[in-house]
Amino acid sequence: MRTVKDAPRHILCQDERSAVFMADCYARLSGKPAVAEVPSGAGALYGLPGAAEANKSSVPLILLVNDIPQPGVGRGTLTELPVEELFKPVGKRAETLGHVGKMPEILRRAFSEATGGRPGAVVLALPEDLLYQDMPGEAVSLYI
Repeated sequence: MRTVKDAPRHILCQDERSAVFMADCYARLSGKPAVAEVPSGAGALYGLPGAAEANKSSVPLILLVNDIPQPGVGRGTLTELPVEELFKPVGKRAETLGHVGKMPEILRRAFSEATGGRPGAVVLALPEDLLYQDMPGEAVSLYI
């Protein structure tokens, strides 16, 4: 069991670009995969160069994009961007969470892809409405 000392540490940055490049630097210096989080819209666009750099430099990075709620997709929501389409050309993988019960599986796959083979960047779009749902305990698979 993890202790509080071993828990991931959240560092708040004033700029999405800085957050992604800081995560890249952490991964390079520690040899561990790093995680950065950006909001949808311009935040995702600001994270694009850092994800591309990490991927081209074989740095294991997971970029979490807090995306718009699923009911807003295709309705012209202010910060709606096609996250998967934007990041597929510059990362190892880009995927959108479709159901909250798949979160353990999608995170496990992200870390596996980011660190396996030639390391690189994996981008996960997490629709906001799913982040507020309860995780179904018994129906969740932790294996990919």
